[in-house]
Amino acid sequence: ETLISPIVCCGPHGWTFHKPVLLTFPHCGMLDSSNFTLLVSETSSQQAPNWVEGSSANPGIEYLMNSDECAVYTTHFTLFSLKARGPKQVRLVAFSILYRLRVYCINDTKDALERIKKEEREYGFKQTDRGVSMTFLNNRKDIRLKAQLDTPGWKFLNNTQELVISYKSIRGKSDGNVLFPLEAEPEFNRGIISLSIDVSQEGNTESPTYIVAEDVGQLQGQPSHQKCDHRGACNCNTSDQVSMVQSHTMDYPSALFQTTSTHRNLTIPHKLRRQICIKLDP
Repeated sequence: ETLISPIVCCGPHGWTFHKPVLLTFPHCGMLDSSNFTLLVSETSSQQAPNWVEGSSANPGIEYLMNSDECAVYTTHFTLFSLKARGPKQVRLVAFSILYRLRVYCINDTKDALERIKKEEREYGFKQTDRGVSMTFLNNRKDIRLKAQLDTPGWKFLNNTQELVISYKSIRGKSDGNVLFPLEAEPEFNRGIISLSIDVSQEGNTESPTYIVAEDVGQLQGQPSHQKCDHRGACNCNTSDQVSMVQSHTMDYPSALFQTTSTHRNLTIPHKLRRQICIKLDP
């Protein structure tokens, strides 16, 4: 089972109505094949949810489904969400920062995308495009991404052309994502950098190709060593691979590939860490 909608909090918590009110929210389930269940938690937003299935155990609550929305009739305000056993629609979407391309696989809802965009902006990342949508099967198989550079002058670091977003991360509460670190060849000067990412899941007939492109403009003062900064699924094993960016970094155009990876264990914003690296770089 997996959540296929945002967690909806209506308040003030516990307010009741003489007549049922209608609440609608989006979902990414497949209406023709999913086993939908409404989840209700009689807790406030400041408390840990205690989810129960919305059935006769919750009088005053009824719900209906259509292809992309859930309509709930309720006589009181509380927490709502939706789960399903079958496949769901997910979206592959990329965020970028200097020489890093991070690709997420998230629920294909506006809420999920806005949450990731807000999180990435705090670290200085930008969304490259709208991404691509696909059906994710409930078959315990991972999502595999195989990237290919379509423009000359660039190469992958750490043999990261082929990466995996785990089944558990997509079906669970985390946001599955991977990092493609890149390095520019010395002769590279200007133009568009483009990647083609083939996306597949074993047993799934949908295998989209995600094309990501950025206008990198004119490069000036390119760093001689561009290593990983360990912000997520970087596949690095040694601490000496931490990125040390030269002082010329500030001359780079803002349109450069801007992406990083997954873990949120660092609390120092990326922009500040980059400035610290510049000061400490001999």
